[in-house]
Amino acid sequence: MSELEFVPQMIGKQDTETHQKIHELYETLMNRAETLRWSVEDFLQVPEYDVKLLLDLLKYKKSELSTFLKHRFVESHNISIPGIDPIKLADSDLLALPDEFNTILGHITEMNAIVDKIELTRFEFPLTKLFNENDGWKLTDEFESKLFQFTTRFTENEEQNKIIEVVQRFCDVTNDLIAMKVIKGQGNLWMTVGADLQFAIKNDHLSDKPLSPSTLIFKRTPFNRFTKKIPFEAFQSNRNKILN
Repeated sequence: MSELEFVPQMIGKQDTETHQKIHELYETLMNRAETLRWSVEDFLQVPEYDVKLLLDLLKYKKSELSTFLKHRFVESHNISIPGIDPIKLADSDLLALPDEFNTILGHITEMNAIVDKIELTRFEFPLTKLFNENDGWKLTDEFESKLFQFTTRFTENEEQNKIIEVVQRFCDVTNDLIAMKVIKGQGNLWMTVGADLQFAIKNDHLSDKPLSPSTLIFKRTPFNRFTKKIPFEAFQSNRNKILN
């Protein structure tokens, strides 16, 4: 008889605060991208929605962006003055730019500020995967799944599954005692049941059931011996993983 396949179990509760924050940041960024779309189409006379062009605009430094937009404006509108090179014309004071030029710069500044906030969360999902020609900008099932995995912790092996099951039973019983006002849910009085369990349990006194297994349970003494020892690796943020 073959061994049962290991099924990871969710540890404690999902970090819904971080989930909501990242969700809102991406939704705001997509809304800004759609607004930027109309300004870019008017300014550069782009016949179709070029998502790559849109995201590439966010990668330019401010001075480079200004130059790029001016050059593309001259090119797309076939602007010319006899005796003046088109590139020099784009860089000169002779070029009269419509209001959309400053509007685009403003939109891109706002979008870069949102990308900066997303980068700080350490969650990275490429924006190009969130655009579809039929549906436009939309948070996909793949995005939702990855964000759920990012804001949730799961067991790594069968031994951890057994420990989580026992800790969860302890939390359930203790929560019942708290609900019956036998012990207090706030503060540390519940911990007299077993001091070691302070490393395994998270206490949220604002919840109806304040106790749940901590997502950090297998990173703390004495439970850390039940997990794989993964060497520390500093997180390297990469904006291109978002703007891709």
